[in-house]
Amino acid sequence: KNLAELLLSHNKISHIESYAFKGLISLKYLDLKNNLIKNLNREIFYELNSLNNLNLESNFIEEINDGSLSNLKMLNKLSLTYNLLQKIQIDNQLIKVLELEYNKLNELSINSEYAVDLESIDLRNNGLKMIENLFLFNSFIKIKSLDMSFNEINYFNSKFLKGIEKNIRIFTLSNNYIHFVKNSFFENFYKLDWLNLSHNKISVIEVK
Repeated sequence: KNLAELLLSHNKISHIESYAFKGLISLKYLDLKNNLIKNLNREIFYELNSLNNLNLESNFIEEINDGSLSNLKMLNKLSLTYNLLQKIQIDNQLIKVLELEYNKLNELSINSEYAVDLESIDLRNNGLKMIENLFLFNSFIKIKSLDMSFNEINYFNSKFLKGIEKNIRIFTLSNNYIHFVKNSFFENFYKLDWLNLSHNKISVIEVK
């Protein structure tokens, strides 16, 4: 019951039984990276009331459904890098850091009623084509870092990022296919310290 960290990385785990971690009420870090996991259900994480860091990097997870992580009430960091994710739903979480790079995401649903502490999202290398087809940020006012580099984005509209402009400090859109930038897009980004639009197809920057 006093175990704080459990490292199960680089094994051949393909299935985790429901209630597998029952009783580990003090566990704060669970490392399951580099395994063969394909599916998750909410009962797997039963009684992990103190878990704040979950690493599921380099598995074969294709989808995280509504409620799959709802037992993890204290989760601050979730890493799902290098999976096969096409769809993910995050709800009832106080997640601050969400790592989703190197997946195949075309749909991301985050319940803004609960994701009020979200500060960082990494969406590199997902094959994204248009921001507005993916998600809205309207209520995520605490986001400080957003990385959407190495995708296939060719267009973006400021209204789809409304809500994050007042606090975002690092915004990365490098290595996409953006060809046109409106000056007005960034006019409300009051705290923006670092903007990366390198390695795009930009030929025109609109000036007021």
